[in-house]
Amino acid sequence: MGYVSYGVKPLDDGLYINKIEIDPAHQKKSIGLGVLWHLWLTHLVPIMPISQFGDSGRFWSLARRRFAAAGGLIGPELRPSEQDDAKQH
Repeated sequence: MGYVSYGVKPLDDGLYINKIEIDPAHQKKSIGLGVLWHLWLTHLVPIMPISQFGDSGRFWSLARRRFAAAGGLIGPELRPSEQDDAKQH
């Protein structure tokens, strides 16, 4: 069906999403949003996507709106060059 690659920040104050990939036959069924929601409920920390690619911008825009309405937070895209700076905070 798909997979997600993620990691929790060392200080346990955020969660990096490296990639979410859903099989095309299962897209548009809110599976990706469900996975993000599960991760947020499990860790209760801001979620930060790393290097959005392809047409994922629409997915992340929708996810940000839905999370904001529910009290969750998805931060802006974190580019690889910014990862080292983020690790120091």
